[in-house]
Amino acid sequence: MHRDTAALAAITRAIDLAQGVGMIRPFLAAGPQITPLIARHRHVVARHLGFTRELLTPGTAASGTATTSAPSVERLTERELAVLS
Repeated sequence: MHRDTAALAAITRAIDLAQGVGMIRPFLAAGPQITPLIARHRHVVARHLGFTRELLTPGTAASGTATTSAPSVERLTERELAVLS
């Protein structure tokens, strides 16, 4: 929708909130279309780089080894969608 600044501000707030508790599920549920926005956040904002690296490579555990099963993905609640947006 050509609202790049607003999108970056929203993803920054979401990452700031989620990284403190290690919440990755909303980002995984958003699917691959969120990947460019997370990559832009890493480049422009450059905060929480370890956390956002995990978001970009969800099949990799914190130890660096690949997991064998895909993570379970649940639908987001209305509140989670509001916070993410």
